[in-house]
Amino acid sequence: MKDDLLIEGLYADDYDNSRIKDIILNSYQERYKQTPSTHPEKFNPLDPPIGWKYDPYYECWIKL
Repeated sequence: MKDDLLIEGLYADDYDNSRIKDIILNSYQERYKQTPSTHPEKFNPLDPPIGWKYDPYYECWIKL
């Protein structure tokens, strides 16, 4: 669906349609959101956010 709405060569801030802008923004935020796996330095392994655990043996965050 996203590919049907987006035009190659048109930048995000060039769109006028609010529905398409919402799709672009939601897709961007989902891809680049801050999670323990993308920004581990911002999270405490002893107090993990809901839905996450830190594995000290493999030194990585696990999304449950």
